[in-house]
Amino acid sequence: MPDGKLNFRNSYFVKGGSFPQNSLDFIESMVKKYQECGVECLLVTSNGLVTIWRMENKVEVSPRSNPTLSTKKFVIAHIDDSSIEHKTMSSILEKLICDYVPITNPMLAVSSLLKIKPSLIFLDLNMPIVNGYEICTQLRRVDMFKDTPVVIVTGNDGFVDRVRAKMAGATDFISKPIDREKVVAILNKYLQIEAA
Repeated sequence: MPDGKLNFRNSYFVKGGSFPQNSLDFIESMVKKYQECGVECLLVTSNGLVTIWRMENKVEVSPRSNPTLSTKKFVIAHIDDSSIEHKTMSSILEKLICDYVPITNPMLAVSSLLKIKPSLIFLDLNMPIVNGYEICTQLRRVDMFKDTPVVIVTGNDGFVDRVRAKMAGATDFISKPIDREKVVAILNKYLQIEAA
């Protein structure tokens, strides 16, 4: 478990791997109770096993960016466990009218995003413990992020990945390697930000 920030909380097994509505209602009510107490939760389902992870009430945002001090118009968040990807994205965004906030710990992504209130979110698909589909699904359950553009970033640019991303609530999808042209096209499409 990363840095002791993630604690195993509850696990439920649903016979046959399908989730009846009453089971889902119960599990969602458990997550809601945690969230009402200010505890960030993540719901992970796999082959009939439902696990609720509880995280410390700590927001982890890289110190390289402080959107509260900026006069820039937009805040762009990027959730990825790779520092190389963050470096690439930072070099692309540094000259545009937006703040760049890299989030390196996917388990703390939702609580970090609640604090920074981004205009757009780039979300890596393949990360340890929790993947981009799961984070996107969690984001779409929060009123604040219902209309926020969420762009999945991945090296797996297949039809199935795109369908799963849409089903999870993703707005768009770009393939790696990340480059200036792709990022600027996304920013122009959703925020009307053009390259300088």
